[in-house]
Amino acid sequence: MCALLATTFLACSLVLGLKDGDFTGAGDSGDGGPLNDERPVLTPDASTAVCQGGLARNIESDDNAVYVFSGGSTIVSTCGSKVNPCGTIAVGIQVANAKRAKAIYIGPGTYPEQIQIPSGVSIEGGFDVEGSTWTALCENLTTTIAPTSAIVVTATGVLNAALRFLTIETKAHGDVGESLFTVVATDSALTIENVNVYAELGGSGKGGANGVGSENTNANCGENGAAGTTGGAAPDDTGIFTASGFSLGIGASTGGAGARGSGGVYTSAQCGTCTTSCDTYTYPLDDAGVPVDDAGNEITDGATSECDPTTASICASDTKAACGGHGGLPGAGGGNGAASVAVFAVGATTSITITGGALVSAGGGLGGPGGGGAPGTAGESASSGGNATCFGSCDNSCAKANMATLNGASTTSGGPGGAGGSGGGGTGGPTFLIVTVGGATVTIAQTAQWQIPIVGAAGGQPNGPSGAFGKQYP
Repeated sequence: MCALLATTFLACSLVLGLKDGDFTGAGDSGDGGPLNDERPVLTPDASTAVCQGGLARNIESDDNAVYVFSGGSTIVSTCGSKVNPCGTIAVGIQVANAKRAKAIYIGPGTYPEQIQIPSGVSIEGGFDVEGSTWTALCENLTTTIAPTSAIVVTATGVLNAALRFLTIETKAHGDVGESLFTVVATDSALTIENVNVYAELGGSGKGGANGVGSENTNANCGENGAAGTTGGAAPDDTGIFTASGFSLGIGASTGGAGARGSGGVYTSAQCGTCTTSCDTYTYPLDDAGVPVDDAGNEITDGATSECDPTTASICASDTKAACGGHGGLPGAGGGNGAASVAVFAVGATTSITITGGALVSAGGGLGGPGGGGAPGTAGESASSGGNATCFGSCDNSCAKANMATLNGASTTSGGPGGAGGSGGGGTGGPTFLIVTVGGATVTIAQTAQWQIPIVGAAGGQPNGPSGAFGKQYP
């Protein structure tokens, strides 16, 4: 027996000899591309149905039964007999409610219908039909209920209901973030006898969005343009089962933003003392009419004037240092995968008895990939300040000489910003044969076939570190 208190959940492990698998994960990185889930689909054994004690099946009289065969009538007021069976299970249930029938017998074939079980009715397959002759078989593969829906059979507030000699399958694969539940019973008493209950792969987690744009709040021009943290942290939890189903846990975190690029290499402007003019200086005459210099010494070489240079400190123009590029923004974390559950029992008044048949859960959904980080922007272009030209000296004839060029300051181009980090990958979804919530009980009356998934769902491929594997058997 599997039982649960409060709002936690329990896999049916004590009776079946199964256990929850460990969470594991491995790092990986990529481009945030699409995620393809190509794990093999599990199938139940073809011969799991048996009649109890080798006896023939107990079939209700025609007055207490409604017959359903694909292609039959959909007129509620007239269908339901062996001669004129109803064409769908839904119509058969309406007829059974109207006549208070105890059983709905379904002919061979596949019925793409969601079923809501009424109280007091056994819905059964496993028949060979030849005209109006219905032969009961100990076979659970002739009649399949397989709609394209996430939940196939629901029993809500029903008593004394049963499913017998059927194969029941969910849709082939859950949509993104969609959990699959084959049979859901809430506040109900239900018998599941010789039924293959098949939950397909849960939906994959939603992929994280790629980073777009760059971080532009960092005004420092001197940091290195390192790439952002590759892969945000993987999520801590896969989610939780509640009375309403499976609630996805928090997905992986966003990666780190790229760092700003390094600034350009700066060269200081040049300065020097230069001759800016060469003026003619005429010597004054003393009282005797002889030219004298500034010290009052007489000029004896006959010169009446000399070249007088004027000097000044001159600098070339300065320029602004080139800044590095901005770092790219990171990718968002991937979402967690959804669950795959064969039998989901909810509520303290729910009691399910399982006899024979097979329970199969193909696996929880893969965790979504993290988004890729955006590239950093280019650094600022190289620039140079203006040059300055001056003369170094004047000769005696006052001619300027030794022309020189002083270089302005310059900077090389700034480095590009680092790329943003990819987001972390989401955790894989859980996979269970049986989950009970809120005190529901499930009793295994006879050993059935329990097909176990090969692996739980992997998380986070192909981008960012893998999330944890989904819960799995054994």
